[in-house]
Amino acid sequence: MTNAYPVPMGRPGIATGFSRQWWALLVGSGLVLVFIAVLPVDSIARSVLARGTGLVASLVFVCAFASLPKDVRRIWFFIGGFLVLTAVGDVIYDYQSLILNVSAFPGIADVFYLMTYAFAIIGLILLARTLTPGADLSAWIDISIMVVAAAGIVGAFVIGPLWTSNDQWDLATVLSLIYPLLDLVLLAALVRLLMLPHARNASITLLALSMGLFLAYDLIYNNQLLAAVWTPVSAMEIVWTAAMLCIPLAILAPGARHFESVDPAHAGSVTTTRQLMIGISAMTVPAIVLLELSITGSLILRWLIPVILILLALVLLRMHLLLRTSQQQAAMLAEFQRRDLLTGLLNRQTWDEQRSDRAAAARAAAGVVTIAILDVDDFAGHCEAKGDQIGDLLLVSATIAWLSELTKDDVLVRYGTDEFALLVQRPSMAEAQDVLRRVVRATPEGIAISSGAALLRPDEDPLDAELRAERAMRASRTDPRMKFEYPQDLTS
Repeated sequence: MTNAYPVPMGRPGIATGFSRQWWALLVGSGLVLVFIAVLPVDSIARSVLARGTGLVASLVFVCAFASLPKDVRRIWFFIGGFLVLTAVGDVIYDYQSLILNVSAFPGIADVFYLMTYAFAIIGLILLARTLTPGADLSAWIDISIMVVAAAGIVGAFVIGPLWTSNDQWDLATVLSLIYPLLDLVLLAALVRLLMLPHARNASITLLALSMGLFLAYDLIYNNQLLAAVWTPVSAMEIVWTAAMLCIPLAILAPGARHFESVDPAHAGSVTTTRQLMIGISAMTVPAIVLLELSITGSLILRWLIPVILILLALVLLRMHLLLRTSQQQAAMLAEFQRRDLLTGLLNRQTWDEQRSDRAAAARAAAGVVTIAILDVDDFAGHCEAKGDQIGDLLLVSATIAWLSELTKDDVLVRYGTDEFALLVQRPSMAEAQDVLRRVVRATPEGIAISSGAALLRPDEDPLDAELRAERAMRASRTDPRMKFEYPQDLTS
């Protein structure tokens, strides 16, 4: 008799691969970017293609949004609002500057652009809170380091010069100061998303890429504002359009319909990416200051600059090694707490926590799943007669003998002082019984055990099968053979 169970194929309604629509959009996006690159800069045709692409991207997003589950719609609503408002603002901006031939800054388009920041920031914050519901002080400290570093650069090279070079304040000056400040807030929300470990999927990665491209565009734009010149180079339009196209790609990508929360045990872990971002942020401002001093300073200072930078790099490297060591030690401690100190097997607490998951994994492999209980007879008598150390050696030798008959997919647990639990999955009932009998026969000479096993029925709680195995084990104390408590007698 064999019992086969279907292999689960993931959560219902969640895509496990890229759809045809996603690939079609990706290919179309690549072609659009190529055409934008070859069309003349600042031409009507180039503007129509770029603005039309933004509107089409918005339409694709709206169609995909309509089929999303309710639990993720609130996040994607704000991301979609960002995309649609940006597309509309671009159309208004180009219409004023290219068709009406009037100054579009400041103008009506800025109303839409300012609203996009609110939608993008709220969307990213909601996504981050969904992935990590709890508070994480260390994450906010790291974010502060990066944002303060970025604020120093923006203040020194954008806000400061604009502030000091304008004798009279007008709307254009105010907006030129507001945009970089909003970029810093958007950067903070994006950094929080990027720092989450084990949370990123294709959808989140594309969304983060989109926001990163928008920020890169703004950085170049603000740099040109500082020089009081705007050069509409081809690469700029490509970056902007690519940023917009990443959003419909993100909503069509796997993972967009469901966001898995980060395991709280890993929420505060410091990944290599996070360390790199912190290190770059910590070194950016000192490096710029030292560079400025090297240009205007003395020869001695110029020699000291590379020494200081090397020292900073070594300090950051040392911090990285310390953090990695502490994380490895924490992982080792967690594994240590899951194991029985004497035998190295999983302990009872871990078994109670993982029983259902391990049984489900065994069921998914198709076949029969059996839970057995092994009890060393008169273990207390052994310890009293020969000592606790001999009793410990007895348990260790039995464990080694039993493991020799098992595979890596079988689970052997230190169930109690002298009891062990065993989970075995095999394609057929006969093979499972054969494994269990070989385990019993492998018991070292001089050790007597009582053993019982129970078949895990479909849809049965593994704990119920475990209790039936215990009853069978107690019944075997009057009979040295393993007792099998199956739906029907198959022991003959």
